[in-house]
Amino acid sequence: MKPPFELLEKYIEGEVTPDEKKSVRLLIKTDPEFQKEYKLRLGINNAIKEKNIMQLRYKLSMIHDQEITKNKGNVIRHIFKRNWHLAAASITILILIGSFLISNLNAPGPDNLFKQYYSPDAIFTARSSELSENLDLTTGLQKFQKQNYIEAINLLKNVSDNIVSEYYLGISYIETNQFLKAKYTFNKLTERDSNLFTEQAEWYKGLCLLKLKELPEAKALFTSISQSSSIYNQNAKEILKELK
Repeated sequence: MKPPFELLEKYIEGEVTPDEKKSVRLLIKTDPEFQKEYKLRLGINNAIKEKNIMQLRYKLSMIHDQEITKNKGNVIRHIFKRNWHLAAASITILILIGSFLISNLNAPGPDNLFKQYYSPDAIFTARSSELSENLDLTTGLQKFQKQNYIEAINLLKNVSDNIVSEYYLGISYIETNQFLKAKYTFNKLTERDSNLFTEQAEWYKGLCLLKLKELPEAKALFTSISQSSSIYNQNAKEILKELK
């Protein structure tokens, strides 16, 4: 007959007999359900040993003693006796989750700002002559339109000295979470002499810096964008407000 799960608490606390210990250890090794319950209760037991939880444990113990005095024979007494630490852990987890949610609501953070402001702009400006002369560029843009970004990357990175291929290569890198490569690609575009993609390249480079947590450089770039006539200047101002 399988020992009840409550025996696990006695086992963890070292209150079992040698035969009970042997039985529990065997079940932990052979019974997946029992093993899962053991790991759960052991984790909770370890959690309440943390310094910040000890005060809560002491208070709950005091309440437990008062309940025994006031309510002898009450069912609550049994629940409190063996499961008070589960309540303590639950309260702690709820506090931590609440703090996390409040923190995230008040501070969007770089990742959330990226999600809020990122949108891939597709502006196909390649001349027909370029497309007809360069099969990799033509096919790469077709793959991009179909959102086959990996295939687009493999083709577009073969096209040299072409601002169209560089722009869509950068966007494809973002879409495949290769933010460092995207950053370098857009940086190459910004360093070129005046071209059709300068504003977009600066904007997407800034978003990549957010994802890479390179915040000082991101702030500097968004400040420059916000003070320019860029179509992204208002968005840049909003991001700067959130990053302060």
